[in-house]
Amino acid sequence: MLRPAQATHALRRPIDRLSLSRTCSRFSQVTAIGLWAIAASNPDLPAVISPDGGVVSYAELAREADRYGRGFQALGLTPGDTVATLLPNGVTALAAYFAAIETGLYIVPVNWHQVTGEVAYILGDSAAAGFVAHERFAGTAVPAAGLAGVKHRFAVGTVPGFEPLGRLGDGKPDGRPNPRTHGAPMLYTSGTSGRPKGVRRPLTGADPDDTAAAAAWFFHLFGLAPFDGHVHLCGSPLYHTAVLNFATISIQLGASRGRSACPGRARRCGCSTGPGRRWPPASRAWST
Repeated sequence: MLRPAQATHALRRPIDRLSLSRTCSRFSQVTAIGLWAIAASNPDLPAVISPDGGVVSYAELAREADRYGRGFQALGLTPGDTVATLLPNGVTALAAYFAAIETGLYIVPVNWHQVTGEVAYILGDSAAAGFVAHERFAGTAVPAAGLAGVKHRFAVGTVPGFEPLGRLGDGKPDGRPNPRTHGAPMLYTSGTSGRPKGVRRPLTGADPDDTAAAAAWFFHLFGLAPFDGHVHLCGSPLYHTAVLNFATISIQLGASRGRSACPGRARRCGCSTGPGRRWPPASRAWST
C-alpha cells in the first residue's frame, strides 16, 4: 500500500512531464483551431472515418453542419431553442451537434436504447422544436415524436411522417448560418432515481470560432496537443457526455494523420482496436 506522500507523487508524475512552457510552445504553433477554422485552412484533412472506410474531410463536415444550421434557422429556430437527435454514431450526429453549436441551439442526443415513453418524455421535457432520427430507430421515433408533439421531424433514411434530412437547409444560400452564436449540449441523466433530468446550462453568447482553444487544456492532461497526429477511436454511443466531449474536442483540435486506429497511443487514450482489427488511415474511427 502506498503512503499518502507516495500516492500524491504517483498522481503528479503524468502531469509533471507536461510542463506549461512545453504546452504553450506547442499551442503557439497552431494557427487554426476549431472545425470551421481547420476547414478553411486545411479543407482536405480527414475529420471522420466510418467503419466501411469512408472518409469525410473537415470541409465536408463543416459544410454539412452549416447546411443543417441554415435549415434550423429557416424553420424559425432561434438561440435557446432545442433540437433532439436519435442517431447512431457517425457524420450526421456530429454535423447536427456542430450545427447547434454554431446557431445557439441546445442539442439533445437521445439514448437510442430507450423505449417510446422514455424518448417521448425527453422530447417533451427539453421542448424539442426539431427532431432528427435514423430509420434504425423508426419504431421508437415515430410514436415518441407524436406523443411529444414535435413539429419539425427529419430522418436519415425512410421514417413515416418525417422529412428526408437532405431537405434540411436544401436550396438555401451556401455559407455560414447567420447569426452565429454558441449553443450547448443538453445531456440527460440516466433516470435511475426517477425521471431523467436534463442539464441545461446558460448559453454564453460566445463566437463559435473562439471557444475551441479553451478546450485545449483538457487534452493537455493526456499529453495530446492540436495537430499532433493522434487518432480518436470512438467505441461508445455519442449520447454519453464523456464520449461526446472527447469526440467533438478531438475534431476541434485537428487530431489526424494516424497510421492505424490508435497509432502507438492506446496507453494515452485508453482505447484498443481489439485483436486482429485494423482501420484505414484517418483521424476518426467509429463504432455504431
